[in-house]
Amino acid sequence: MQDTYQFTKANVDETCDAVYDFIVSYVTANGYAPSVREIGRGVGLKSTSTVYGHLKRLVSQERIEMTEGRRRAIRLVDESEQTETAADEVPLLGTVTAGLPILATENIESMLKLPQDTYASTEDMFALRVRGDSMVDAAILDGDIVLVRKQSTADSGEIILALLEDEATVKTLIRDDDGHCHLQAENAAY
Repeated sequence: MQDTYQFTKANVDETCDAVYDFIVSYVTANGYAPSVREIGRGVGLKSTSTVYGHLKRLVSQERIEMTEGRRRAIRLVDESEQTETAADEVPLLGTVTAGLPILATENIESMLKLPQDTYASTEDMFALRVRGDSMVDAAILDGDIVLVRKQSTADSGEIILALLEDEATVKTLIRDDDGHCHLQAENAAY
């Protein structure tokens, strides 16, 4: 039987170091920060509140920075801890709505790094920042970045970026039995 390390109040510094080491390893392997739940699983903490406590301690020690209200918003202060990993890049083209359609323009804001070999090919991919709340029940929140693969067809039930003339929106594609299609919001309030 394998022994499980138990974190206690007496070994807070060890726990904090374990959380930090996990974050460094995760960022190195994946190219982006872990979620709070992933940190908890990675170091054996069941409570997200406990993980947040250690993250706040790491912030006060100036080992990490966190952006309030954002998921995976952990940044290592000592960038040398982040060893360079090979990464694929896709262009971040701006904003798309999860609400009423907005004008679709392709202005590259920046390049978004993805962990290498996550996708077979990133050639036809791009990223967009989401504005609006019509897709919250599909876990697409205001401010999220969505990855899009250019393609001419989609199956019913898939989340798509729909281009309607010069406007774009993120919705679920619904194909009726008679072949007609419509776009559906994923928010019970709509």
